[in-house]
Amino acid sequence: HALIPGVGFLVAIALEGLCYGPLYAAFFHVSVDTLGQTTTGQPMTVWLLLAIGAAGSGLMFLRMNWAIQGESSPVAPIFWALCAASFAPTTVLILEFMWNPGPVLGAYPWALAVIVVAAFMVLLASRTAAGPEMSRPLRTGLFAVGALTLITLSFFLILTKSALTVALAVMVLGTALLDRRYRLPPLTLFIQVAVAIITYRLVIWPGFDWALHFDYGTGHYAVSYLECAFAFVASMGLLAASWWLAQGQNPKTALVLESACWSILGVFLSITLMRAAPPTDALRHWVMGPMAATWAALALTQLYRMQAGGRLLTILRTVLAGIYALLALAAMAWLLLAANPLTEYNEQVAGPPIFDSLALAFLPLAVVFAVGAWKIRHFGKIPRIALIIAASAFSALYVGSEIRRLWRGRDLTVPGFTDAELYSYTLAMLVASVALLFLAFTRRSDLLRKVAMVGVALTVAKVFLIDMSGLSGLIRVFSFMGLGLSLVALAWLNRKMTAQWERKAPAGDPPAQPSKDVE
Repeated sequence: HALIPGVGFLVAIALEGLCYGPLYAAFFHVSVDTLGQTTTGQPMTVWLLLAIGAAGSGLMFLRMNWAIQGESSPVAPIFWALCAASFAPTTVLILEFMWNPGPVLGAYPWALAVIVVAAFMVLLASRTAAGPEMSRPLRTGLFAVGALTLITLSFFLILTKSALTVALAVMVLGTALLDRRYRLPPLTLFIQVAVAIITYRLVIWPGFDWALHFDYGTGHYAVSYLECAFAFVASMGLLAASWWLAQGQNPKTALVLESACWSILGVFLSITLMRAAPPTDALRHWVMGPMAATWAALALTQLYRMQAGGRLLTILRTVLAGIYALLALAAMAWLLLAANPLTEYNEQVAGPPIFDSLALAFLPLAVVFAVGAWKIRHFGKIPRIALIIAASAFSALYVGSEIRRLWRGRDLTVPGFTDAELYSYTLAMLVASVALLFLAFTRRSDLLRKVAMVGVALTVAKVFLIDMSGLSGLIRVFSFMGLGLSLVALAWLNRKMTAQWERKAPAGDPPAQPSKDVE
């Protein structure tokens, strides 16, 4: 029953702002007298409402102490601590988002008033920390969360977008330090909510739109790269420090902080790549390739960290890996369908041969998938084989595109193939097959040897069906002879490999079978 007037007070000031009630109208009333002087409304209204909110928290704090001294139920002190810690902050939040007092009072006076209420909550937290033992950490943490919420709101009122994000990250670090020292359970929830807000601000709003907004009138970005980097790097560094503090103390909080760090890193790298290019080239192949590699690396990182175990950790990492994978697939789809230099005329290759835009587009993806196949072993063979296939496909795409660029120039969409280009493809396929054969020998991998033999078979088929179709006379005869000698040499090498594997088997044991592992 004692809470009914308090709830009625909060509902009343909320309805005043929503329905333009008489108090709200008097507060915002602006008049101009005959001399042209402007007078605003009644700012004292907000000050009185703030005082009522603070007085309500103070009375509930006294009721909390009364419950500790005169009641045996352990729930009553926690209940009244929650009411006291939320009444004044709720009053401030309603006034901010439904009354918008900043234009009337001024941003700095209003932020100072919020800080005063936050200081009052700190006072209540300190008095609770020095009081009786009954559920003291929980009650102290509730008041600390109320104070931190108001401090965060005061930052929101006076700071710029980048400074506000960094200030929130500073609050997270300070809260992590406080939680590490005093072990106040409610602070964990505050950290998780604050991390969600920081991630939302850096990724969604203002996020990409803020960092990539280009003013074509001035020819410059609306936000300098230095300010953008400050928001991302400083926030990521502070969250990483909080992550380090939370490890071993609170695994759930550590997981939330870790996931936020990786997500912010991916977004920052993507924004950096897009800003490195002119605004008209932000979706070109040499930008989309590294962007896809960035998100693919983040997805594979989450898969790699799943081996740490834990049901909740595995579920969250699975969700994050799925989100990152979708972003990587979207970027790869754009790269292969809309920005592919082999099919799109406007996607001409830039830079010197070998070290050109093709290398930026395809090699990072090949490296990321190759490292993933090397490191991710706890899911079995099938995912590793899929990663090897992806790495091989992007490597082949780079080599093939580079060969075409060397023979046909910067425009890879020109029709047809020259004989020299076809022979270069054959030579590259043969070299790759031989390299796989030697790799199979060093790793004693029967699977790699079979893949190498498949490569040899494809090379032979290409020679017979495509390369030699345009040859005649002695040139064709000598080409067949060279191909036959090459196949004889490969067959001899294959027999030598098998014999060498068998000779290395220990004496008295049966001949060693080649490893069938993907390695």
